[in-house]
Amino acid sequence: MSTITETKTEPERPLSLHVKSTEYELDNLPAKSPEELVYLAVKKLTSINVELINFRSTLYRRMNVPLIILNYTYLVPDEFLFKASCALLELGLPIGQPASFVLRTEGDFMKLGKIHRITRSTTPGEVRYLILLPSSFASFAPEELHKIPVYPPKALHDHEPVYISSPRPSAVYAFLFRALARYPRAAPTRHKLLSDLAELIRYDMYKLMGYNEEGDDEDSDDYDPQDDPVIQDALERVREWSRAGEWRKGEEWIGDCLGAVVEGKGRVDLVPWK
Repeated sequence: MSTITETKTEPERPLSLHVKSTEYELDNLPAKSPEELVYLAVKKLTSINVELINFRSTLYRRMNVPLIILNYTYLVPDEFLFKASCALLELGLPIGQPASFVLRTEGDFMKLGKIHRITRSTTPGEVRYLILLPSSFASFAPEELHKIPVYPPKALHDHEPVYISSPRPSAVYAFLFRALARYPRAAPTRHKLLSDLAELIRYDMYKLMGYNEEGDDEDSDDYDPQDDPVIQDALERVREWSRAGEWRKGEEWIGDCLGAVVEGKGRVDLVPWK
């Protein structure tokens, strides 16, 4: 099979000259919680008309994945990526420099982004980031997006939510399959994509905490996925997306592939690769 090479980390572009460098020092990070800083960042970016798209952790949380949000990731239009990063610097969120092993394991989910610190701690496991990725990484179409509110933490005494875009569930799965096909089988980014897909199938598709996507009773001689209501409900959901034409033209295979994985007839790690 032919392969592609993952995008290499590019040097940081010089900061806008009208911003003082002292504003980016870690010691000057506002004394607020990460959640408060993220809300202020989202509010700042929407106020300057930078469209944000909900992505990864906060998106998966909305899709029933019971994860603890450590890093916040949003997609922004490619042409506004640098402008958005400068706005976060003006807000006092310094550029982050994750450890090399983190960059290696996260792949393009970090290499392509503008990474900003939202914690002062330098202790591994306590460092948290706000990551801006170019929208072209996921390429969601306008019709695949809808508006959702982002509510302020109570400590800010702000009562007005700000609104960002969020992709519909079928578009999230389509992105994952589309992105998986862009990377070699052993690429770090592909491993992250596979992990995300597996978590979504477990918690979003099956709707059960701790449900085994391979079937709890699969080892028994009389087990039949056709008799499993959890699997059948998930399959019907995928079929509804297909009937509604939610897959892009030429990507109907995504519905077939997702259905096979949900039913246990296909393995997540065998999803097509480059």
